[in-house]
Amino acid sequence: MNSEKTIFRINEQQYLELINHCPEKNHFYRFDECELSFVNTEEKFIIFQDVLMDCIDMFKFLLPKSLKDALILPESIKLDIGFLWNEYLNEPSNTNLEMVAVENSREWIGLRYLLWSPGKKINVATWLYNKNDTIYLEITPVYPWHFRDAEQDEKFIPYDEWIKNYKPLIISEITKDTTEQWLSKTEKIIQEITKADAKYLHTPHE
Repeated sequence: MNSEKTIFRINEQQYLELINHCPEKNHFYRFDECELSFVNTEEKFIIFQDVLMDCIDMFKFLLPKSLKDALILPESIKLDIGFLWNEYLNEPSNTNLEMVAVENSREWIGLRYLLWSPGKKINVATWLYNKNDTIYLEITPVYPWHFRDAEQDEKFIPYDEWIKNYKPLIISEITKDTTEQWLSKTEKIIQEITKADAKYLHTPHE
C-alpha cells in the first residue's frame, strides 16, 4: 500500500487525496503530518491538515455508521448543515438549534455528522450523512473569524454580511460500494499504523 498517497474516489471526476508526510516514506505512523484534499477536474483544496491518526479515526468512526443508515439527519436540520453550524458557532446559545447532552455539557446535534472541522488556516468543514437512502459527503465553508482575529493584511467581513453569501462548496452522493471501498482502505491504513506502533512506540520500563 502506498504510504505517501491514498486516493478515496467519489466518482470519475471527484476524489479525496490523502498525502502522508512520512519522513521515511515507507510506513503509516500515527503522528505523521498529513493533508487531505478534495480534488476534481476544476479545483483542489485542503480539507484536513494535522496528524494522520486524527484524520483516519473519524473515517473509521463514521463510515460504518453511514453504511448502516445510522447518520440520518434529524428533522431539526431543515437548512444546510454547514449553514446551521456557522449559526451555532456565531451564537452557541441559539434556541432555534437542537442541542443534545454530551458527557457533562450540551452541543449542537449536527456535530454527530462532522468528519473534519477547520484547522490552522483551513476554513472548511466536511460532513457525512444519510438522506433519502443515500450517503452524502458535503464540504462547507466556515466563517474565517469564528476562531481567530483578522490579520492585518486580511479584508475582514462581518459575519452578518458573510453569511448572506453562504453556500456549500461540494455535495456529492457516495454509493455504498464506494463507501465500503473507503472503509477497506481506512482499515488497511489502521493496520499499518498498528504495525508501526509495535515498531516505533515503546513503553518505558518502570
